[in-house]
Amino acid sequence: MRGEDTCQLGATTAADEIMLLDLWRHTFPKDLRFCRQCDILHAQLSSVSRRYRDKRTIPKAEVQMVLDGYQSVPYAWMRWPIVRTIACVRLVNAIRVYRGERAWLFTNAVKTEHEKLAAWFDKHCATRTVIDRERFVHDCLEPFHMATAYHRGFLLGLLVVIQLMVFLVACHFFERVVYVWLFYWQGYDRAGIRAWWVNVLQRHVTPELIDAYRHLVPPAVVLLTRSSTAAATGGLLAGAAGGNIVTPPAVDSTKAIAEKAPDRAQVVAMGADHNVGLDCVIGVQVAELTAPDGLTRVVFIPTPRIGPVSFYRAVGRICRSVQGVVLEEVCLESLKALPPSFYFPLASDDTNKGTRETQPVVGATFPSLGLHHRFMDLIGDDPEIQPPQIFPGTVQPTMPAAMLMGATPLALRYVLFPDMFYGTRAEARLGWGRLKEVVEAQQVTSIAMPWSVSQITNLECSLVKQGWRVTHTSVIPWLCLEEVADHFCDYYGIK
Repeated sequence: MRGEDTCQLGATTAADEIMLLDLWRHTFPKDLRFCRQCDILHAQLSSVSRRYRDKRTIPKAEVQMVLDGYQSVPYAWMRWPIVRTIACVRLVNAIRVYRGERAWLFTNAVKTEHEKLAAWFDKHCATRTVIDRERFVHDCLEPFHMATAYHRGFLLGLLVVIQLMVFLVACHFFERVVYVWLFYWQGYDRAGIRAWWVNVLQRHVTPELIDAYRHLVPPAVVLLTRSSTAAATGGLLAGAAGGNIVTPPAVDSTKAIAEKAPDRAQVVAMGADHNVGLDCVIGVQVAELTAPDGLTRVVFIPTPRIGPVSFYRAVGRICRSVQGVVLEEVCLESLKALPPSFYFPLASDDTNKGTRETQPVVGATFPSLGLHHRFMDLIGDDPEIQPPQIFPGTVQPTMPAAMLMGATPLALRYVLFPDMFYGTRAEARLGWGRLKEVVEAQQVTSIAMPWSVSQITNLECSLVKQGWRVTHTSVIPWLCLEEVADHFCDYYGIK
């Protein structure tokens, strides 16, 4: 009994295999043509049939004209795939057709179909002046199966592959591509390349400041000298490390802010002024705003999308000293799936020469510039300090926007065009809505907002309109534009 069951099971399996084989065999038409020239020949014959679709016959001369538009190649070996690719037979054939000459049958598929059509034409139309359209469609067009959909799918796949290749090359060799474009294509010398990079980096520190609130909020960007940088930022870093963001110099009135703030024209023009000198450093000004009742405070930290690691570590120390952080690029759906690079800088193991000790060395995202992409070190090295609560600062992007962001290289979004997707007014409105929700819910009493420089002043003005006042300001040095440009030139040996 068991043997009969086994035989029956084997017969069923064999029948299933035969059925699947037949199903696969009938999925595609027989003699399916993947040749582009066959597609052209089929399109010409179909156009003739469509022109006379309201009539029962087709003039013989119409089909004869299509068949006479082709001729065999001079040599049979020109139809070999390798030969016609190396010898550019397709390009030569296109030039011949453009000049009015007959097209070549340079593939075996189109040669076979042309011979079948010529034989049918000589057999059924030798003594007639017209052709029966239904018979022409039944005998010539219906057996002529063209893989048009497969061709389109192949072309779409080829475009996707090319785009991915360009994307990977642009991501991996971005700095080298910029170097080749500036030095060889544009012909810039060292001075021109330095000026170009200064103007690019200036986009990261160009804030929008409303004239009506100039005397109420401090400028987001200030110009420092190296001698004053340590004095201006020492209190900030020391206070942040100790868990207190109330740092000198204190500002107790709007009059003091108006007297202390430099002219905005000077801040905006510092990127275009190439005579600033290597002694000048651009700094971002951290502003702490306190609610009218004095129970809630918000710390606004201008945070460019690129910068040195020391700058982001200073930003992280301030963020760890508060109870909550509203993050610019994070939506509610991705709070539990943030990449590690959002918390930690990129690191590589570097073995010291002469020793067996291996120490982690922080690597730059963009080595030729010596800069790192923006990250928020919200955890730090001290396990006793509890990380702040994270609040989303934006909403989940739509599918087209997400696909566009995914297809845009990181360097374009972070270096060349920092306000391409983030740092816009729309993102600032979303961030303001999230900040209002957190403040009104009173979940935390101290909040940090590391935000793009371009729109952080508008967020400060929104709180000022509700009666908040600036209580403290401090400065974090960002970088020197000229030093970054010189680093790029030295990296590629541009004299």
